Amino acid sequence: MRALPQSCSPECERAYRERQDNLAIMIAAGIEPAVKRQCQQCGAVIPKWRAGKKVPSTKQFCSPKCRDRAWRAKA
Repeated sequence: MRALPQSCSPECERAYRERQDNLAIMIAAGIEPAVKRQCQQCGAVIPKWRAGKKVPSTKQFCSPKCRDRAWRAKA
């Protein structure tokens, strides 16, 4: 497993840990997980659909918090 990235919130960190646990279970069962787009800041999966609308393929961050955090880090 990779090192835990700096999370934008406790909920984001909890989701990250759950994803890692689920991936470990899938690997143990011999299931190959599908490759999904990930947030450039925290590594969370960017959903394909949000609020009944398709998320654009150009979306780079999972939330406005991550987008702002990346913008501040760049400045």
